[in-house]
Parts: sequence; C-alpha cells; structure tokens
Amino acid sequence: MVDRFGLTAATVPVLKTIQNFVYNFKKSVLFHSVVIEDVAAQARNSPYIPNLDGTTAVSFGHQVDRGGNPIIGDGIDEDPFVLAFSTKALLLNLDRDAAPFVFHMDATCKWTKNKFPLFVSDVSDAARSFHPVAFCIVCQRTEIQYFAALRALTDKFIEVVEHEGQIQYFMADAEDAQYNAFTPAIAPVMESSYLVYFFHVITNVKDKLKDLKVSNHGIHTAYRLICEMHYVRSNALLSC
Repeated sequence: MVDRFGLTAATVPVLKTIQNFVYNFKKSVLFHSVVIEDVAAQARNSPYIPNLDGTTAVSFGHQVDRGGNPIIGDGIDEDPFVLAFSTKALLLNLDRDAAPFVFHMDATCKWTKNKFPLFVSDVSDAARSFHPVAFCIVCQRTEIQYFAALRALTDKFIEVVEHEGQIQYFMADAEDAQYNAFTPAIAPVMESSYLVYFFHVITNVKDKLKDLKVSNHGIHTAYRLICEMHYVRSNALLSC
C-alpha cells in the first residue's frame, strides 16, 4: 500500500481505517453480504436481457415468482438450492473450439463465509491460462445439486449464445457426486471425457498404497507411471 499510493510511514492510515474502507468497498461495490435478503435482492436485480453489456453480472439457476422475485430452493433433492452468477463476456469464454481447451469444475467451501459449497467453472488453454465462465453456490455437495447447477449453466449459455456449447474434456474433483452429475448433464450431450485433477489422483493413490502396504519400490513405480501418463501427449506415446 505504501508503494502503490506513494505513502510514507507517517501518512499511512491506521489499520482500522483501512479495514473500514475495505468493508465499505465490499459492501457497496462488490455487494458482499451474508444476509439472505441482500443476496436475493442481488439475484432479483440482475436478470439477463438480450441487449445487456458484456460486463454486467447476471444471475441464474433459480426460479422466479410472478413478481420477479427469486425462488431459491431449500436444498433438498426435490428442491435444489442453486444460485449462479456470470456475465455475457464470461459465458462467451465457453464459445470456442472444444478440442484445445479443458472445461474445469472446481468445488470449494473456503470462498464463502458461511461455508456454502461454491464451484467455479472455467476453461483453460494450451498456455495454461484460465478463463472464468461462471460462479455457482449450492448448499450441498450432492449429485442433485451439481446436476441442477450444470444444467442451469448449459441452459444459460444456450440462451446467451443461441447455440449449444461444446466440451470435449471435463475436469473436476475426484468426487462421485460430480461424476454422477456430469454423466447425465454433459456426457451424452457433448460426448465429453471426464478427467480428474492431478492432485486428487495423487492423493487417492497415496491413500490406497498406504492401505495396501506397498513396498517403497512399488510406491515409486506407481508415482512414476502416473507422472508419465500425466505428461504424455498422445495415446500412442502412452502405449509405448
């Protein structure tokens, strides 16, 4: 902060002043809130309209009543809780040739203060750059919740871009719920392949090898083969 704003040790504000400024900015500009009514109002005030500019946030994934107020599910299987946000520009990140790109679905509970699961959808390119597509909050990490969120994302993409998206490689966590949601929501429509994050593969293999009490040589061999598989550039090279 001292370098960014050209301050000195004598002119830099006290910590409390900085914290108040950050809180006010989050509240007034970023619409940060843990109050349900505030979040519902944000969803109500950000519907998608065809002539919307590319950087204005839009909400989707939830139903609305006759007055335009959002009906956010209770979180049970019969009434999933899904609240997603994106922009027209972010959704257009998915409108590209599917072959050189990987679609990512990464779920975490650390980005929301109330520990609601949040998953980020994005695509990565050959230069290892990530291009966000949408941010979605669900209330449970279950197949029903993930399926509803993925279906909402694909439906909103079709509404905005006016054609179906193409996903050839779908990368997500090593989690049954995500795979089971991917299978009916994405796989049959786009003929996608499900990939697992490298970290999750290594973690699960490590736990399995520990349970099997494999020798050190066996452990090193398993890790070597996984790394070779991870970095290989084609099925033909993998078979060599």
